[in-house]
Amino acid sequence: MKNLRLTILFILVLSLGYGIGEAQNKVKSYAIRFEAKNLGFKVPGSVSGLIYNIQHAELSPEFWKISGTVDTKTLNTGNHSRDHHLSESDYFDVEHFPIMKMESTQIKPLGKNRFLGTFNLSIKDKTKIIQIPFGYEKGLELSNIQGEFKINRRDFNIGGKSLILSDSILVKIKIEL
Repeated sequence: MKNLRLTILFILVLSLGYGIGEAQNKVKSYAIRFEAKNLGFKVPGSVSGLIYNIQHAELSPEFWKISGTVDTKTLNTGNHSRDHHLSESDYFDVEHFPIMKMESTQIKPLGKNRFLGTFNLSIKDKTKIIQIPFGYEKGLELSNIQGEFKINRRDFNIGGKSLILSDSILVKIKIEL
């Protein structure tokens, strides 16, 4: 099963367009965190297994083409029962949809080290356009990208109607290159 998952991710990465004039970037560290409200309480979580590519990384971010995936089986809220429930078909259906994917369609400068990225976000069998304001700081040895955005979980058929679970999910991304 692990080999099948790796094969699927490898094929996906190749299909995202690694090739001439493009560079796979090296991640020093990253954090992808999310937060939802359940019964009025904030429930934090994270996801890992990041594979990403920034085309034209040697240029300013408004010329970048960013794509990336994360492994849905790595969803972690710190509660094994909840994590198991999130993996089932009424939430992320990790057996049939092992990855979440984002691809940029446009990046606009907002000011010094600030940008607005427009992305196609695919979760399960749904793709939606989202906008992510993000910061980018280039250092001598390390560069940082960080941003946050909200999605409506029901736009992606994650869970159904609920009086206790909020529809809005806050996602925070921080990558150190």
